[in-house]
Amino acid sequence: MHSTKIYFVVYTTGFSGSLFLSKILNSHKDVFCLHESEMFEAIRIRDDGIVEERFFFELEEKEKFSRHFFFMSPFLQHYYNGYKAVGSVETARFNPQPAIKILKDFVAYKNEILKDSGVQLDFRYGFLLRSPIKVVNSFSKELEKILNVILNQNMKEKIKKLEEFFGKVIGYAKEQGYISEDKLSNLIEKFKNPYHRAFLFLTACVMTFLKDVTRSILNEKENIVIFRLEEKNKKDLFEEKLKKLTSQEYKLDEKILEEKVNQKHKSDDEISILYDWGKEKREIFFDLMINCEEEIKILGYSYIFNLMSNLDHIYYQNITDIFYPPHKISFASQ
Repeated sequence: MHSTKIYFVVYTTGFSGSLFLSKILNSHKDVFCLHESEMFEAIRIRDDGIVEERFFFELEEKEKFSRHFFFMSPFLQHYYNGYKAVGSVETARFNPQPAIKILKDFVAYKNEILKDSGVQLDFRYGFLLRSPIKVVNSFSKELEKILNVILNQNMKEKIKKLEEFFGKVIGYAKEQGYISEDKLSNLIEKFKNPYHRAFLFLTACVMTFLKDVTRSILNEKENIVIFRLEEKNKKDLFEEKLKKLTSQEYKLDEKILEEKVNQKHKSDDEISILYDWGKEKREIFFDLMINCEEEIKILGYSYIFNLMSNLDHIYYQNITDIFYPPHKISFASQ
């Protein structure tokens, strides 16, 4: 008889309540959940002894997977001796499907090795969602802070890394048919300000995430756990989803569910966010998000298009436009 060890991963864009969900998962005595384990490699000690801090966009793919493989290693049975489910909540993974395939393949490989040991790994995964308006708003404000530093200090290597990061995600989006070359090129040509371009690239990444999540739901509906931050006060529903992910019974304290999440950028009022963005950012956002109108509807956020149509000085049109070649992008004005 096999002993099953559960390893789970929840992917999200970031700025969507990932730390809150990690805290909730860790509230069970038999569950161990890391937060942003893929970012653990962001701190690096160089040969000269200098501690180097890197941004999320500077990490190589192989570095992001090292922590996952660490916890799925048979040499770390002591973790599973203390816990029945081990996992992590990961952010800034805008195209999660390739990552999920790598983890699935690794689990299959490990289970083949372990087949006579009496131990098997059970890999489970899910997604954490939040209103696309709020995600883009919070993330873009943090990205602007990073841009202020790397552009003002002319950190050419970091600028190049950021361009490469966005280029890979957008190249993947084009390869998957999530966005057309013409639409992307037209937007890049129209918005030459580096901060508008950063907003454009980030919004395209969030759009890619929504497309990938929906594809996963449609392909493997029965195995995926979808958390929506807006549902965090629905105690029974949240407990049911936590059990599906970890196989553990949760009895959540009402107080933990009432905690405020992601209040850093005062993003409760989406109408105010849209007004604060200004005409250019609103146009960028809806020109890109209209590409995944069906996906946004499936995920429960179709109301954002109603918000847009209610802003009488803004016009948006329902456009039917309807391991990865990177799209060459630049923050520099042409």
